[in-house]
Amino acid sequence: MPIDLTPTPGGLLRRTRLSMRLAGRDIRTHRGRSALIVALIALPIMGISLGSTVLLSALPTPEDTARAELGSTQGRLTAAPWGDGPVVQSTDGDQGNLSGGVVADFTPAPPAETIPPGYTALPWSTVQLTVRSDDRDIALDATASDVLNPAFRGRYTLLEGRAPERSDEALAAPGFLAIRGVKLGDTISTSVGALTLTGTIRDATRSDSSTWVYVTPEQIPPDLRASARDTDIYLVGERALGWKDAKAANAHGVVLTSRDLPVNPPTNLELTEDIVSVENNNRFMSLITFTGILALIGALALFEVCLLAGSAFAMGARRQQRDLALLAASGAETASLRQIITASGVWLGLVGGIVGSLLGCVAGTAFVMLQQSQGSTRFLGVHVAWQGAIVAMLAGTLAGLIAAAVPARQVARQATLGALKGGRSGTIAPRKSTIVGLVLLILAVLLLGAGFAVALATQGTLTSNEWTLLWWGLIIAGALTLASALIVLCGPVIAALSTRAGRFPLPLRLAARDAGRNRGRATPAVAAVLAAATLAGMLMVTVASYARADNENYRWSANPGQAVVPLVIPSPAASAGEPDSVNRIDPGKVLEAVEATVSTAPTSRVISGADSQSVCAADAGLDSRSEQIPSRCEELGIAWPLENRCVVNDANIPLDLTDWRCQGIGREGPGSDRGLPLIMVGDPQDLAAVLGHKPSPESVHTLENGGIVVSNPVLMESADRASLIRYHNRTAWSAREDEEDGVSRSGSQPRASATLPLPASVEQPDRDLTYYGMISPETAAALGIAVTPQVQILTFADTLTDVERARAAEAAGPIIPNGRFSIETGPTTFSTAILWWVVLGAALVTLSAAGITAGLSLADGRADHATLAGVGASTRLRRSLAGAQTLLTAGLGTALGLIAGAIPAILIFTATWGAPLAIPWVHFLALLVVVPLVGALAAWLLTRGSLPLTRRQTLV
Repeated sequence: MPIDLTPTPGGLLRRTRLSMRLAGRDIRTHRGRSALIVALIALPIMGISLGSTVLLSALPTPEDTARAELGSTQGRLTAAPWGDGPVVQSTDGDQGNLSGGVVADFTPAPPAETIPPGYTALPWSTVQLTVRSDDRDIALDATASDVLNPAFRGRYTLLEGRAPERSDEALAAPGFLAIRGVKLGDTISTSVGALTLTGTIRDATRSDSSTWVYVTPEQIPPDLRASARDTDIYLVGERALGWKDAKAANAHGVVLTSRDLPVNPPTNLELTEDIVSVENNNRFMSLITFTGILALIGALALFEVCLLAGSAFAMGARRQQRDLALLAASGAETASLRQIITASGVWLGLVGGIVGSLLGCVAGTAFVMLQQSQGSTRFLGVHVAWQGAIVAMLAGTLAGLIAAAVPARQVARQATLGALKGGRSGTIAPRKSTIVGLVLLILAVLLLGAGFAVALATQGTLTSNEWTLLWWGLIIAGALTLASALIVLCGPVIAALSTRAGRFPLPLRLAARDAGRNRGRATPAVAAVLAAATLAGMLMVTVASYARADNENYRWSANPGQAVVPLVIPSPAASAGEPDSVNRIDPGKVLEAVEATVSTAPTSRVISGADSQSVCAADAGLDSRSEQIPSRCEELGIAWPLENRCVVNDANIPLDLTDWRCQGIGREGPGSDRGLPLIMVGDPQDLAAVLGHKPSPESVHTLENGGIVVSNPVLMESADRASLIRYHNRTAWSAREDEEDGVSRSGSQPRASATLPLPASVEQPDRDLTYYGMISPETAAALGIAVTPQVQILTFADTLTDVERARAAEAAGPIIPNGRFSIETGPTTFSTAILWWVVLGAALVTLSAAGITAGLSLADGRADHATLAGVGASTRLRRSLAGAQTLLTAGLGTALGLIAGAIPAILIFTATWGAPLAIPWVHFLALLVVVPLVGALAAWLLTRGSLPLTRRQTLV
C-alpha cells in the first residue's frame, strides 16, 4: 500500500495549537525563567509607555491651553505690543506669533472698546503694589480681577481657605505665604491698604512658588489702576469666537485669543499670506521630534532585550533538548520543533508587552498628576499615550519572537541522535563572523574618515552648511557600522580571550573559558552591554560638550555668591531733544536692606569708574545724542593690539577655539550688557572682590605704583605695558581703525583721541568677567580721569536659600530701579545631572545584563560546579566565579561600547565649526571601572557559596 503524502487538512492550525499548548506548559513548569524573560521585555516597554505619556502630557493640546489661559470663558482681548498700526495674529492669539505694520494717524483702541455684541466682559489686569515688611516697602505683583468667578474655572483654583467677602480681604499664591512668612488670616500692609489673606489660589499659568497676590479691581485706587489699554478683557458668552471676530479686533490693534480658533481654524480661503507667515504648529513638530527620539531609544532597548532574553531562551532550549528529540523521533518535523520554542517567545513577549504598557501608562499618569498636584505648570493636562502603548505592546511581542527565533533554529537543526545522547558540544566561533566583523570595521573606518575629511575640507567656507548634511550622514553611518562591527566581533573577542586566560586568577580564568565554550550565552550579554555603553558614550560626550559650550558662552556678572548692584542708572528722556536723567543709588541703603533678609551679612565693596558718555552728558544737561558733548565726557577704554585679537569667520566664530587670543574677553569683546565698568578704579581689596581670590604681589605692586592690572593677556601691548585710550562715541566708530591684514577679528577698536600708556600686569579673575582692568584712585587722578562710584559688589559668605535670595531681591528692588538685583549662581548644573543619569541608566543595563549572564551560567553549569566540588574546590569558588563572570561581561562590553560611542561623537564635535569638545573622563571611568567592580561585588555577595552535588556526578 503506497504511502499517502497528502497534507492533512487543518494540519498547520493543529500544529500551531499543539506548539502553543506545549509552550504554555513549559512556561508554567519553569516559572522563574519565564518571569525573568517577561521582566526583561516589560521593563523597556514600561519605559517607552511612561516616556510617551509624560512627553505627550508635556505638549498641551489646544483644549489644555484654552482651559489654562481662558478658564471657561470664550476668549480674551489683549492690546498688541505696539500701537502704531493694525495687528496680524495667528489662530493662537497672544499665545502665538504676531506681526503688523505702521499706519499713519492710527489710534489703537482699548480692548474694552472692541467687545463683540452679546458678551459679558471680565476685566483683568496686572498692577504693581508694595507691601510693608520689616519697616520697608517691597515691590509686589498683583492681579486685579474676580479670579474666583465661575467663568475662570480651570485657570484659577482655590487651594486653601475661603473666598474674600470684604473689601479688605485678598487671596495669595502659596509662594507668597512661604517667602513672607505669613499664614492665612494674617493681615499685610500694602499700598492699597491693609489686606487680610483668606485663602491661597493656584494659577494654571504660574508656579505655586510665585509671590502673586489677587485682588478685585474695586480694591485698586484710580491712581494705581492699569490703563484701559493695559487691561485685558475676558469674554463670557454662549457663541464661539471665530476668525471674523479676530479680524475685527485686529483692525483696532487688539489681539483675540479664542477658545474655538485653534480647534476650528479658518479655511485657506480666509487666510492671507501675512497670516500664514505667523502660523506655527510647534506642537506637531515637537511630537515628531519626541516620537523619533523615543523610537530610537526604544529600538536600542528592544535590541538589548532580544540579546538578553535570547540567552535565557537558549538555556531553556537546551533544557528541552531531550523532550524535543523525543518529539523528533516520534515524527515531528523541524518546523514543529522550531515553532514550539518560538511560541514561548510569542507568549512571553505578549505578556511582557501588556504588563509593560499598562505599568508604563499608570506610572506616567501618576507622575503627571503628582506634578500637577504640586503646582507645576509643565503639565496642563493628562494624556495617556494609548497609541504608543499599543505599538510598544506589539514591539514587545516581536522582541519575544525574535529573542526565541535564534535558539529555536539552533535546537531544531541538531541531530536527533545527538540530542538523545545528551552530549553538549562546544560551539566554535565561525570564521565567517570574524571576516564579517573585520569587513564592517574597515567600512566604519572609511565612513568615519570620509565624513571627517569632508567636514574639515568645507570648514569655514561659505558653502559649509550645504555640506553639513553629507558629513553628518557619513559619520552617523560610520558610527552605526562601527557598533555593528564590534557586536559581530564579540564572539571572536571572547574566544580569543578564553584561549589566553592562562595567566588570569582561577575565578577569572574559569569565567573566561566558560564564556568561550558557551558563546551562545555570553556573546548576547556582552553585545547588550556594548549597545548600552555605545549609546551612553555618545550621549556623555554630547552632553559634556554642550555643557562646556554653555559654560563658555555664559556671561558672568560676578563671581558665584556675589551680587553686582549698579549705582548709576541712566533714564532715557521722554522725548527727543530733552536731556536724559541719571539715578544714583546709595550703596548704604542697599546693604542695609539686604542685611535684614539674610542670616549672615554680606561684605560690601564699592567700585569706582569713569561715567559713560551718556551719563556725563545727562549731568551736563545735554542730550546724549547731541554733537556738543564736552570733551571731558569722552569714553574710557583700552588699546587692544590688532595682533592680539581673535581671528574669526564671517559668523564671528573663532577659527581656533584653543587660540590664547580667543579666550575670555578676547573671544567676543566686552559686549553691551556688562555689569562691571570696563576700567575700574579701586584698591587691592576691591581687586580681590572682583577677582574672586587674593591678588598676587605683582598685581598689588602694579596697582600701587601707577599701573593697570588687566584681566586678559590679549590687552597687553608688550610684556609689561598696556595703554588706556579716550574716544568720542559719536565719531570713534564711524572712523574705526581698519584691519591691516584683511582678516576678520573679534571685537573692535575705536579711533582714539588720546592714548595713555601705563605699566601693566595680568591677573585673570576666577570667572570670565567682562572688564578690561583696574587702576588705583591715585593713578586716575594723575591721568585727569574724573571717577564716581559705579557698582557695589556684595559678597555672601554662605550659600543662600531660594527664599533668602527672593527676599534679598524684594528688599533691594524698591531702591534699585527696574529691580536689577540678582545674586550670581552661575550656569545651570542640569547638564551635569544628565551625565550622571546617563551613567546610571547605562549602569543598570550593564549590571542587569552581566547579572543575567552570571545567573544563567551558574544554572547552566551545575554539573561543572559539582565536578569541581568533587575534586576539592572551595565553597567560595562559586561566589568568586559569579563575580568574575559579571566583571568579564560588564568590563568587556563597556570598554568596547565606550569606544564605539565616543569616537563618532568626538569626530562630530571636532569637525563642527565653533563647537567645543569635552570628554567626561570621570563619568567614563565610573562606567568602565566602578560599575563592573560594583557588579562583581554584588554577584559575589548574592550568590550562594554551597555547590550542588548529585549522586550521578559525585566522584567516588
